[in-house]
Amino acid sequence: MSNLSIKDIPYQVPQDTKGQLAYLASILRIDKGKAIKSGEPGLNAMISVLVYRHLDRNQRITALRSIRKLSSIPDSPELYRLPNTLTRSESKSLEQALITRTLDTTFVNSQWWGLWALTTEELKSDLDFHSIVNDAGGFLGITFSAMSFKDFLDKAIKSKGINKKGWISLIIWLSFIANKSSLDTAEEEMDRRIIKKQIETNFH
Repeated sequence: MSNLSIKDIPYQVPQDTKGQLAYLASILRIDKGKAIKSGEPGLNAMISVLVYRHLDRNQRITALRSIRKLSSIPDSPELYRLPNTLTRSESKSLEQALITRTLDTTFVNSQWWGLWALTTEELKSDLDFHSIVNDAGGFLGITFSAMSFKDFLDKAIKSKGINKKGWISLIIWLSFIANKSSLDTAEEEMDRRIIKKQIETNFH
């Protein structure tokens, strides 16, 4: 099994393995049912995905082996208190999804594909950027309510089109809406990490 453990990820997770599997599946946005059935091998694989970007070469090899173990059925079930009970095809599907998450956040762009792959410092920097853009939007009087955006489109439809000025406004508006969404997502990710930090600080 992998040398990585649940303590190596920046989240306060449930105490039981099934709860941990469900929690990490929601963060990685993978099938929760398959994740729970994947047992401890699946948990090891998901931990490997979450920290992969920050591992050295040898550690990455070990992490990838942990992920690829999912399609090895049976995988010495006696080694685990909660073994992998997925079928071979289900295991292969979950394995492929996890490898995709690993490659996307390591070799594509982690800020596009998963904030969970960022270090806390990188996440703080990301938050600072989106906060500055959001504040600029507020200064310019740009709002993000669904009703006002709907009114904008309704007006465009009634006038049978959007003029050049309208298109520029729409592009700016959509850009700020996307930034606000990114800001909210980054804040949620930071909140998850702060919870663990607070618990550790209080404990010690």
